[in-house]
Parts: sequence; C-alpha cells; structure tokens
Amino acid sequence: MNKFLIDTHIQQIFGGISTLTSAYPSHAVPILVLVYSAIDQLSWLVADEEKHGPDDFKAWVNKYLNPEQTLNCTADQMWAARNGILHMGTAESVNTRKGVKKICYFIGRTQVPKHDDYIYVDLSRLIDKFMRGAMEFNVEIKNSERCALAERKLQNVLLLCGVE
Repeated sequence: MNKFLIDTHIQQIFGGISTLTSAYPSHAVPILVLVYSAIDQLSWLVADEEKHGPDDFKAWVNKYLNPEQTLNCTADQMWAARNGILHMGTAESVNTRKGVKKICYFIGRTQVPKHDDYIYVDLSRLIDKFMRGAMEFNVEIKNSERCALAERKLQNVLLLCGVE
C-alpha cells in the first residue's frame, strides 16, 4: 500500500487539534491559529503557483466548509478572520477595517449576543467542519491529477514524522 505524504501531514494537523481540544476551551486561539494555518496549507497544495493567495483560501473554504450554509459566515469573512488571528491574534484585520464583518467565536452557547459589527461562529462546529473537510480533501486529492503536485510540495515540509 502506498503511503502518501498528505496522509501524514493531515494526521499531524489533526493530532495538534486533538491535543489542543483536550483542554477545551482554554486553547481556543491556538486552535484557530492551527485551523486557519491548515486551511492555508491545504489550499496551497493544489494551487498552480508556489505562492497562493486569498482566492485559493476562499475556494478551499467554499468547497470543503460551505461556510454560508454550515457556519453562518462567508469565505470573505473567514479570510478576514484568518488574517486577524494569524497576524495579530485578534478579530480585526485590514479586511475588517474595510467593512468585512468580524467573526466572534462562541463555545457551548445556545444564544449569542447581538452586535451588528460581528458574525458569530460556533468554534466546535468550525473544528468539526474543518476536520471533515480536510478528510474529504484528502480522499479527493489522492484520486486526482493534483496528487503529484501536492506530494511534491509536501516534500518541502520541514518535519513529517513517521514518513519512511
């Protein structure tokens, strides 16, 4: 049986999420950093160019997370949230300063406060949707012409534990 680098890479991401969620919700921001970074990485694997950008990120989000139907937000809002979380650890980014609504995450609430400047996203649902989307992506990529591209790019990852 062939061992794919993509399998190992996704296993490492899931392991990190699992470790962080074991003390849930106290590690909410690091979980968000990992999820948004992982979306960046997975969307980069199938991008034609070595450097990818917001369009690649948003296309991956729309295809594998379907955020408008499942998370109560848009791919544009997730891109803005990604920028704020990864670069400053906040909900604010250059995109939100230009009018994109900020995402506020909640955990275990049935009702969330109403504030016109925010979109409210259930963090548990985001984690679940990301993990399901990553698994779907993994199956699809291994059965596509993009597999060789993704595997070639993954050879540049600095640490892939357990790869022979």
